[in-house]
Amino acid sequence: MITQIVSLAAFGLSIYSIYGVLSSTFSGGLGFEMDFDETTGVGSLRLEVTPQNTGYLDADITLGLKLLDGDGVAVASDSSSAALAPGSYETISLVLEVSREDYERIALGGESSIELFLGLRTLFDLVGISDTITIPQGVQG
Repeated sequence: MITQIVSLAAFGLSIYSIYGVLSSTFSGGLGFEMDFDETTGVGSLRLEVTPQNTGYLDADITLGLKLLDGDGVAVASDSSSAALAPGSYETISLVLEVSREDYERIALGGESSIELFLGLRTLFDLVGISDTITIPQGVQG
């Protein structure tokens, strides 16, 4: 009986930690910053988020970002992970660099998409959640 109560309490604390990190990560929205360097011909897409662990247990967060062309082939990708102690926060920056050739191929093709992966784990990796969000860009048929 005691084991069941402790397990239920640990699970509740885990869900609270996951909810806290998720809500702080997306509360300010996702800010994408795009830049194109005319001299090198390299374009970049930057995503920066600052998740905060408002819960009572350590949480591990993994973010991934991919730029896919119209055929679903990855043109650029980046990922990063962070361990968040209770009450702490960390800024995570993901940068995708795209060559001039890939940029022109995507621009002429008219279709591309961005995939955002989010993974959260807590309670010694026993409790977690993950999801991949696809954001279509350009002409959709």
